[in-house]
Amino acid sequence: MAKRLIVAVIAAGAPFLAEPAGAAPGLSSSEPVKSIIKAIRANTQGARLDIYELERQVHDRPSEAAEALVDLLDTSDPTVKLRASQLLERLSINQDFSITDSSLSTIIGILKASDDNQVKSALITTLGNIGPKTDEVKATIIETIKTDKEVSVARKAIEALAHLAREERPALHMKSTEVLVAVLKSNNAPSLRAAAASALSRYHSNAKIAVPALTAALTDNYLRVRIAAVQALGLYSGDGDTAIPALLEMLASESDPSMRNGLIYALKNLGRNNQDVADAFMKLLDGSSSERSQILTYLSDFGPLMAPLIPRLIEMLASPDRNTRMYAARTLGSIGSAAKDAVPALTKAQEDSDGSVRSYAQQALRNIQGGQGTM
Repeated sequence: MAKRLIVAVIAAGAPFLAEPAGAAPGLSSSEPVKSIIKAIRANTQGARLDIYELERQVHDRPSEAAEALVDLLDTSDPTVKLRASQLLERLSINQDFSITDSSLSTIIGILKASDDNQVKSALITTLGNIGPKTDEVKATIIETIKTDKEVSVARKAIEALAHLAREERPALHMKSTEVLVAVLKSNNAPSLRAAAASALSRYHSNAKIAVPALTAALTDNYLRVRIAAVQALGLYSGDGDTAIPALLEMLASESDPSMRNGLIYALKNLGRNNQDVADAFMKLLDGSSSERSQILTYLSDFGPLMAPLIPRLIEMLASPDRNTRMYAARTLGSIGSAAKDAVPALTKAQEDSDGSVRSYAQQALRNIQGGQGTM
């Protein structure tokens, strides 16, 4: 009760007097931390508050400032609570940010009790930035995803869960994957389904659960969800190869440029050993100039699977475009000994006016003549 009274006095604009350590939030702290407490108090009286300037002032004292700000959260003044939560969110990005277990419990308690969506969004993001300090952090984030009716808050919770994956042990990822898959499959809000798909790109430990759900999301009615699913699948590498047929089918009918770019990138990552993907990429060389440029950079990733393209690659070595010549030489080198018919053209390319073309031509000749199939 005493703590609440102290915070209430500060929020009401009482004189900021020097008192014993612990008498009020931030009073025993350094001057920069004291200044942010004063600034947040003044904001309730109509003063302008620049949250980024306050962050700059205490950038080198994130943990010290955190304790004072957590104390400020424990107030009935909505403006003080909002400003304190927003600054906590900003400070928690700092890698030197740390917080005591008692302060963490206070954040979680205030988050659960708050009915202010801005405060909840700031605090749930703070929890994601804090990371898996205690089991209660993850449990609170998941509970928010499951129960909060405000889409903006639930989306922030999904993003916090994705952030948590970076620090959390992979052995603990199953629960998070299951929660995100449930959102992706059944939530009515497109932005939440898209956020869940994006978050699943962080959870590669449970591909058998995530990949089928992401593959099903390729037929979602909303473009933002489909794009997020494609981008996530592209990060599963070999574990996502079961999605290749669906991605190829989608590529054959999709017209949206951003979606096509995502599909091409995902297929390149998933299908480097898949002849169907290699064949599709060879056909794409006859597409738009921008798409052709993208495909050219990926051809060498397929190595020997690009052997049917050898005659055309030889022709490309004479192209007026230096990028075309360069990527043609690189791809021929990745094919290896099967590209022996390209030796005369590559030998000539060693005299090319462009240094990169000369370098790739020389490497390609070494690969072909040495029987290697990578470059």
